[in-house]
Amino acid sequence: MSDLSKYLEKEWGSLVGATLIKVRNATAEEAEELGWEVSAHEPIPFLEFDNGEGLCLSQDPEGNGPGFAFLFTKEQG
Repeated sequence: MSDLSKYLEKEWGSLVGATLIKVRNATAEEAEELGWEVSAHEPIPFLEFDNGEGLCLSQDPEGNGPGFAFLFTKEQG
């Protein structure tokens, strides 16, 4: 297994097999934990899983603010 594969498994492996149960905006408490503020103009998409884990996106690895994701659908290829 490559170093990249090991890293991805360590950081994201807990999501394998988890079911996405909700997509919502992060709560004020979740945003505060990351050092961010909830804003009416800048959503913080939060994906909630059945195993109790949550996922939100950051601008960068340092967590300097909410990020953006591109959703690829089956129709896109």
